Amino acid sequence: MSEGTRKKILYAALTVAMIWGVYNFVPESQINTAATTKPVVSRQTPTSATSASFATIDKTINVADMKLKGWGSDPFRARNKKTADKKAPKKVWKLSGIVFNDFNPLAIINGKSIGVGDMIDGAKVVKIERKKVVIEYAGNSISLSVSKG
Repeated sequence: MSEGTRKKILYAALTVAMIWGVYNFVPESQINTAATTKPVVSRQTPTSATSASFATIDKTINVADMKLKGWGSDPFRARNKKTADKKAPKKVWKLSGIVFNDFNPLAIINGKSIGVGDMIDGAKVVKIERKKVVIEYAGNSISLSVSKG
């Protein structure tokens, strides 16, 4: 690598670092604080000329304002798990077979032998026909048929 190429790479890296510093180290007094009505930073002034180089800065941070600025959530605060996000598992009834006769028809649903009027996973068996079974769940009528294969 030649001396000229090294200088170009060094100047490019220095320029990128300076631009990054300008955008990331802007004093808080220049940040638009239209969302907040109270000042976020309070500064103490030095009491004498000898302590001018050791001025202390007292910062008060409002977490809600930081969320508005895009800082994200507080990683040390416990998050509330929303129960509404959890969906109830969908009910599935699989009809495996039908044993039909006029007096006592039976159906095999989810591996259990069921007759008319019986309950299976919260659903009531209403009717068993030769090729289908009708169940009622949460006020809805659901028709099950034996799948091929």
